Amino acid sequence: MEEAKIPLNACKKIFIERDYSSGLTVRFQTTFPTRLTGMISPDAWDNVITTLNTMFAEAERVCSSTVMETLVGCFTCYISRAFAKTIYERNLEGVMAYIDEQNRDLFMPAGLFLSDPMERGLRLLEVSILQTGASYGKIATSPEGAAPPTIQVNSHPPNSANNTTEKTRTSG
Repeated sequence: MEEAKIPLNACKKIFIERDYSSGLTVRFQTTFPTRLTGMISPDAWDNVITTLNTMFAEAERVCSSTVMETLVGCFTCYISRAFAKTIYERNLEGVMAYIDEQNRDLFMPAGLFLSDPMERGLRLLEVSILQTGASYGKIATSPEGAAPPTIQVNSHPPNSANNTTEKTRTSG
């Protein structure tokens, strides 16, 4: 089994900015980046971004549950937050799980990695191109009957001197 570590800080990046046309809600532009042409389909891209935008809209929705949660937090001096996750935090976990799923099923087989937008303060989406040049054809395809390549995510809290987030690609 072949294994390679790909540091994200050494990869080329594509940045997708927030769409502020509807106000300050977390919403990303759905325009298909031309640099992704031939890597993933525009329809798949649009589906991922639209789903992310819908998930963030749901996380920011004000309802009776979020109002109660805020009132309980105020009355307990926010000590209640130490014992229970907020609705927003639970929704963000759902967003992270969706991004992990899309990375595993769509982006990584295409040689891409979609970073969690929380890592960038919800200002933009970062797509890392994990392969370039001659290695592109070797990594993006697998022999008939072989298991598709997988990438293991090894993430450590980044510091200013050394970004240690890496992706490990294993192929059969």
